[in-house]
Amino acid sequence: MRILFKLTLATSLAATGLGLAAPEAQGMGAKARSTPAPRDRFPAASIADMEEASGHLLHLGARLTFETSRGTFTLVTFPREAPRTSEQIVRLVRSGFYNGLLVHRIVPRTVVQFGNPKTRTLPASHPDVARGGGSGKPLPPEFSGQTVRYLMGTVGLAHGADPNSGDSQLFITTSEAPYLDEAFTVFGQVVSGMDVVRQLAIGDKILKATVTQEDPALQATPTPAPSPS
Repeated sequence: MRILFKLTLATSLAATGLGLAAPEAQGMGAKARSTPAPRDRFPAASIADMEEASGHLLHLGARLTFETSRGTFTLVTFPREAPRTSEQIVRLVRSGFYNGLLVHRIVPRTVVQFGNPKTRTLPASHPDVARGGGSGKPLPPEFSGQTVRYLMGTVGLAHGADPNSGDSQLFITTSEAPYLDEAFTVFGQVVSGMDVVRQLAIGDKILKATVTQEDPALQATPTPAPSPS
């Protein structure tokens, strides 16, 4: 019965649009750990927890900070686990895409979701919001064979019934959610401000999203010397 329940719930999340309505370590080697913000009474799983669950070290990419009407939280991307997804979300953050969008979906004790551009002009509860929306650049799924798991504070890419419909909508788990493993692409983990995430409600606003740290691997890439004329 427990396995059946998990499969049924995961199917339900996809059907209702957990998208449609719904390193190796940091740098290049040492084991990475995150320190929750002191105020977090219920912190997200640490990077060490993520690594233990996946069975290998993780390369930590860009850090993205989201200022919301409830406070601020920060997540780190996993560009080796989900390169295309991580790249697109970082690009959208850098472009200001998420600024002014609303949290439009909450599954109690499961996920908080945002990233639908329709919420810039429509209420989060508007029927058109439930029909989906994105940046116009859907992504192929990157969850097949993924070893990273949905612990508390894990960040995934939402999609509808078609796994190829993921785009800009992301969700954050507010509890461990193993029934989402290898069903939705994992591309990051909250590293501070999990209490803020847990307080978010439908209609709360993303005031501003910024790239607060670039991927260390990209920063370490030397600039090619100009060819001699």
